[in-house]
Amino acid sequence: MGVVKIVRQGIKYSPAIAAVVKEARGPVTDFAKSHVEASRHKRLAVTKAASLKDGSVLPVVHGEQSVWVVFSGDQPVAQHPDTGLPLAELVEHVDLARRRPPEEFPSPRERAGAARRSAAAKVHLPRRHPKETADSSPSVRDADAQLVGERVGELEEL
Repeated sequence: MGVVKIVRQGIKYSPAIAAVVKEARGPVTDFAKSHVEASRHKRLAVTKAASLKDGSVLPVVHGEQSVWVVFSGDQPVAQHPDTGLPLAELVEHVDLARRRPPEEFPSPRERAGAARRSAAAKVHLPRRHPKETADSSPSVRDADAQLVGERVGELEEL
C-alpha cells in the first residue's frame, strides 16, 4: 500500500476512529480500574493470610462483587474489600472446603515468568536446517550445489 493511499485512508476514516475512541474511553477506563482494584483486594487478602497462623483465603461472591475472606484456621478474620456485612453472615452458606492457602497463589515473580514463557511460546522462530551429518548423502549435497550454481549462472546472464 503506497504512502498516498495510507494518507487518504487516514483522512477519510480519522473522524470515525476519533468518535469511537471518544465513546469507548469512559467504559474502558472504568473496566480497567475495576480490574486493578479487584487484583489489589486479592493481593491484600493473600498477604494477610500469609501473615496468619494456618491462614487461608476464600473468594465469595456478594451481589456483583467478589469478596476475598481471610481465615485463620476455621475462623474468618477479614474481608477485602470491606462490604460492611459481618463475616459470619458473609460465609454462612459458603463451602469452606474451597479455601486456599496463600502458597497456592503465584508470586509476582512467578506470574511474570509464566507470562514471559507464554509470550515466548507464541513467537514463531524459523527453523534452522540441521547441520549435515556424516550419514547425509554426498550426492544430494552435490545436486543441491549444482542447482545453485546453475541459478547463479542464469543471474549472471541477465
